[in-house]
Amino acid sequence: MGVISTVGLKDFDRGMILSLGSQLIDLQIDGDTRQAYVLKVNGLETNLEFYAPYVPVFFTTPEDVFQPYRLPCVVIRRNDLTPAFDRSPYYGYQRTSAPTAQKVMIPTNSGMLTGYNKYVRAELPTPFDIAYDIQMYARTQNTAIPLLMKLLQVCRPPFFSVAVFDSVGDKRQYDAGEVSVSNGSELSDIADRTISYTISFSIRGELDLVPQVAENSIVTALPNIGIQVTTIATNVAVNAQIAAQHKDC
Repeated sequence: MGVISTVGLKDFDRGMILSLGSQLIDLQIDGDTRQAYVLKVNGLETNLEFYAPYVPVFFTTPEDVFQPYRLPCVVIRRNDLTPAFDRSPYYGYQRTSAPTAQKVMIPTNSGMLTGYNKYVRAELPTPFDIAYDIQMYARTQNTAIPLLMKLLQVCRPPFFSVAVFDSVGDKRQYDAGEVSVSNGSELSDIADRTISYTISFSIRGELDLVPQVAENSIVTALPNIGIQVTTIATNVAVNAQIAAQHKDC
């Protein structure tokens, strides 16, 4: 049976993390095993506790409370969601057989028609521009430069592609851009300086907002036209014979 796949915000968040080349590793903290995303950067090996030799990758949204990140690190933030009806049609439906549907076969003069007695219908996803910031933090230029170059190799101006996996595990490709890079370094105190760059862009994505609707098939069988025509022809012949008999009388 067919399935209509869907895509949501969590799918785009995870797709953004994986598009950077991040991978999950197991961390042993206080006797517990936890998982965290890390990034391998050529020419850069960290000595961070739990994360070495990788660079940790954190995901956060503006409403999250501040947490003490270890440096160097990469922080991904999702920002504005902007409907984008001008670049993609938002009307129309997808339709496929329901998971519990039964196959229906209907004979016709031109052959056998095959369908199902139940279907699932879903509106097309709503187009959205989903804004993201990729922020990197480091203590020294020797650490910041290879990390920034690693991120720019993925988020290449002016546009690049982000892979997103939908509800059934199929990969969808979305364009992202325009890319801008800003410097947010704090160098007021040489003993506690932080080098920071932010890469900003929007993914030209889509979100499924309307629940799927189950509907029954309108036609599950066709009348046997041949039998009806034969019956009508027989009745006409009988009536003609009766009329002839009465005429002779």
